[in-house]
Amino acid sequence: WASWLGLWLILMGILGKLAGIITSIPDCVLGGMTIFLFSNVLVSGITLASSLDLSSRRIRFIMALSLAIGVGVTVWPYAFLDMRASSRTANFWRCENCNSTTKGIRDGISIFLSTGYCVGT
Repeated sequence: WASWLGLWLILMGILGKLAGIITSIPDCVLGGMTIFLFSNVLVSGITLASSLDLSSRRIRFIMALSLAIGVGVTVWPYAFLDMRASSRTANFWRCENCNSTTKGIRDGISIFLSTGYCVGT
């Protein structure tokens, strides 16, 4: 399946008319598809969680930690971002006197960790 999907993506990138057809899908249709997709992911997660043995302390800890990180970043995205007025001041990695390469790596990690979709929400 992965090779067919890769071929499909290459064709979409090369053939402008084919990409134009996909691009012409209205935003409301894409929004509905996205809601349906994430609803299915949520239902699958609930089904998986209902089959677990919740009397195990280890499983409860793993579930609590994953939910806390995922929901926490979505609720408070500034945990890993800089304060508005000053750059490179996030508490997880302060970098006032770093070189440009370190600043770029730090900024990339900061953006990645501050996005709820990347963390797994």
